[in-house]
Amino acid sequence: MNNSNEITLKEAIKQLLDANPLIKDKVNENKLYEIWEKVMGKMIAKRTQSITIKKKVLIIEINSASLRNELTFAKEKLKNIINAEFEEDILVIDYAIKEFGLPDNLKLSVHSGSDKFSIYPEMARVIKKYDKGIHIKTAGTTWLEEVIGLALAGGEAFEMAKGIYKSGFLRQEELCAPYADVIDIKQDKLPSVDEVKAWSGEKFANTLRHIPGNNDYNSNFRQLIHVGYKIAAEQGNMYTDLLKQHHDLIGSCVEENLFDRHLKRLFNL
Repeated sequence: MNNSNEITLKEAIKQLLDANPLIKDKVNENKLYEIWEKVMGKMIAKRTQSITIKKKVLIIEINSASLRNELTFAKEKLKNIINAEFEEDILVIDYAIKEFGLPDNLKLSVHSGSDKFSIYPEMARVIKKYDKGIHIKTAGTTWLEEVIGLALAGGEAFEMAKGIYKSGFLRQEELCAPYADVIDIKQDKLPSVDEVKAWSGEKFANTLRHIPGNNDYNSNFRQLIHVGYKIAAEQGNMYTDLLKQHHDLIGSCVEENLFDRHLKRLFNL
């Protein structure tokens, strides 16, 4: 008979890590060292003093000046090694399905984002080479496209979009705290609430949507709204009713993002 107070080992470990951020950071640090040694070899790993990821940037401290210079000129080599690692991950999933009877639809999961488009060509090559699929998590970018659609819809929908930014601007500390290690919002680059209030829907959408070469695009604005999904949830039916009311426009924004920016790049369509 199961005791309602019993938990699995996995759940216990998760609770321990969540309750002890220092332990969790150490586990992540050890995992980084493990990957770094696998990718770069033991000689370089031994000369690596520390390795961390802060605000999407891999920070490596090396105790050898000559090795630092060597790594500076080895960017292409690093890129090839990382690409090979992705290819191995695809094959490991395939092996696990065959050897351990795991579901046939098990796939490597990749967190999508416009900052990852540079690696899509290599992902596309591997997918085609082995005729394998991958799982792309698009919840964050889909949420942003919803806000873009609301802005373009105008009227009450645009007011909702501007309200989301206003609340996010005023609640930055709360909203950004869970993502402190992966976002990099420069305060002096954020438009003021009054400035955004005077924008047109098109200006709002262009500032939010990541289109290379568009002078309106503001990554700081995008990041803040990205972590502000909680604000939409708090609006409840007011938010979802607007999505339903403007589903054709918002749907086209979401479809363009999924198909043109992701699927076309991944499958060379």
